Amino acid sequence: MMKKKIYIPLFHIYLSRTMLDAIIEKFQEGLARAITEIVVGLIPPIVLSAAFNSELFPSVYIWVFYLISGVISLIGILDFFKEMSFWGISYIIGWIFGVFLLLDTGLLELTDFLVYFIAPLGYLVYKIIKFFLER
Repeated sequence: MMKKKIYIPLFHIYLSRTMLDAIIEKFQEGLARAITEIVVGLIPPIVLSAAFNSELFPSVYIWVFYLISGVISLIGILDFFKEMSFWGISYIIGWIFGVFLLLDTGLLELTDFLVYFIAPLGYLVYKIIKFFLER
């Protein structure tokens, strides 16, 4: 018995149900990763801000913590760009969708949005162009 294939007219391709399930699964993984990574990345600045405002520590220690937090954030952004090369198209679309959800909730500022949206969008365009050129 032959499995029924689904035709995607936009890309002029046929997909089996198994392939479609894999695409949806990668979309969900990208969405979940965007939300968890960005929300977890927001925790250190919030904790440092609360410690600074409550005067629990001397201000010199707070600035050291801010510096360490900034270095860790920079390492995270560099790792983000490195990992992006392994992402598929549906994963990137899931990531972008997650970034929009976080922007809509107010958890992302414009600068964060630009980093987490523009870079994956550019890579998505690259992957789509590469996909069509290899056909």
